[in-house]
Amino acid sequence: MHTTTESGRSPWRPLTLLAPLLLAGCAGTSDVSPTLGAETRHLTLRGKTVKVDVVGDLAVVEGDIIVGRLAELETGTLGPQSVFRDAPVDYRWPGGVIPFAFDASVTAVGRQNALAAMHAWEAVSPIRFVPHGDEPDFVTFRAGTQREWCFSSIGRQGGSQDVLLTSAGVCSVTTLTHELGHTIGLWHEQTREDRSHHIDIHWQNLQDGLCRSAFEEKHLADGLDIGPYDLNSLMHYDRFGCSANGQPVYDSIPAGLPANGGQSISAGDVAAVDWLHLRRWIVSSGGTRLWRNFGGSDHQAAHLATGDFNGDGRTDLFTVDPTRCMWFVALSQGTVAAPWTTLNSGVCQGLDRLVLGDFDGDRRTDVFIAAAGTWYVSRGGTEGWTEWNTSRVDPWQLSFGDFDGDGRTDVFNATGKVWNVSYGGSTVWQRLNTSAVRAPNLVFRDFDGDGRTDVFHTSNGTWWVSSGGTEPWAELNTSAVPLSALRFGDFDGDRRTDIYRTDARLGWVVSSGGSGPWTALPGHLRMPPFTAPPSGFVFGDFDGDGRPDVLGTLR
Repeated sequence: MHTTTESGRSPWRPLTLLAPLLLAGCAGTSDVSPTLGAETRHLTLRGKTVKVDVVGDLAVVEGDIIVGRLAELETGTLGPQSVFRDAPVDYRWPGGVIPFAFDASVTAVGRQNALAAMHAWEAVSPIRFVPHGDEPDFVTFRAGTQREWCFSSIGRQGGSQDVLLTSAGVCSVTTLTHELGHTIGLWHEQTREDRSHHIDIHWQNLQDGLCRSAFEEKHLADGLDIGPYDLNSLMHYDRFGCSANGQPVYDSIPAGLPANGGQSISAGDVAAVDWLHLRRWIVSSGGTRLWRNFGGSDHQAAHLATGDFNGDGRTDLFTVDPTRCMWFVALSQGTVAAPWTTLNSGVCQGLDRLVLGDFDGDRRTDVFIAAAGTWYVSRGGTEGWTEWNTSRVDPWQLSFGDFDGDGRTDVFNATGKVWNVSYGGSTVWQRLNTSAVRAPNLVFRDFDGDGRTDVFHTSNGTWWVSSGGTEPWAELNTSAVPLSALRFGDFDGDRRTDIYRTDARLGWVVSSGGSGPWTALPGHLRMPPFTAPPSGFVFGDFDGDGRPDVLGTLR
């Protein structure tokens, strides 16, 4: 909830892009405990006691956030608009478009203020508000039951969800901008898990009831706090709005920092909304940091390839549209991917025919194709085809890696008796090793982190690796998972290839270096807020700091 004052000045100020409350509901036992301004209930959900405020027939937390209907939560019957749901739910609004309608209980001033609040978000974010037509999910502004407080849910709930104004059918513009921040998907800043490092709360100065609830520690698994703590966020309650005696209800740590929370949309709020609604590609730096927005498009991991097409040391994204005979690149700008631009055209092959690698050693990624006994390279992916070599080996029998660690991509072929390599794809075939194992039963990655490509295969539940493709087979690990279900990439930035797969219970699981046991991904890589887990991953140095990063693609 958010109070609204006669002057129209909102007393609050918050930022935080947190994950939805995903505590599954069990039948809740209630403990009535009246307080000034609100009745509270203690609900037992999944063995955890959660305190909610009762506002009409709704359960509310943190002052102004609607989390579901009280009767449903008490009985464990979770309606579609209960935030306490078992399965992860995508709380984003598709395309960032939020349909809205006004109930007759909203006054003319209330409508005017709501429209102004919508315009405030549209001016600084990708969010767009449109009058409700036939969309199944939409927001309805209506008068609530409280004289001074206004309320909203977090994100898209499904069906018609309410933004509740005061009982008089009006809220100030600032208050409604805050409430729409919740509707967009933002939580409060002052209840972040790290808030004790940034504000010193003076509990003796706080009003009881909903005001006190707005500053209480979270009792629910809200997920990640995104971005640095923001004392100036619109989603941070301000220092005096809930004061019982005219004294500030908190001070900054250290004291004296600008703390204008609750007044206007901050740069941090804008970044949070962008992170929430624009992101389709998300990156974890070095595989150790929290996910951050990398921009991007709806292209999934299976439709992306990686390379450094401009030689700046940052990994770029590459895709193909064979129907239009065009290649596209999204150049990394360090913190975000640039929009798709045409890299080359007139080439109608798909990713299944094209190979990316640095064949000439100039540190730019080239595009390779084999056709009719000739190998061709497009340098940097921008030049025309250059004849690179000739070979009678069928294209589907070729594999690729850097087997001598010189930075150039080599071409590999397994005959069923020996492994041959063409260094840089430009030399004649040279014997690399002796082995009867051949593609497609081989995988080419660097499992020991020495900069040379190793050769991997599975046999009777055992994983084997040939270091550099020159050493004898060495046992790496044991697993009954078939090769077709395995994926490969460096999750932890140690330059050794990890092996990962999906698990029905844990989602993505990983074997570190291919030698460790199957374990769930670290918490910071498991579940970005408001989304299902990443549909897939690609790997590269997207920020150019020399450490391998992890990029997840979202459905």
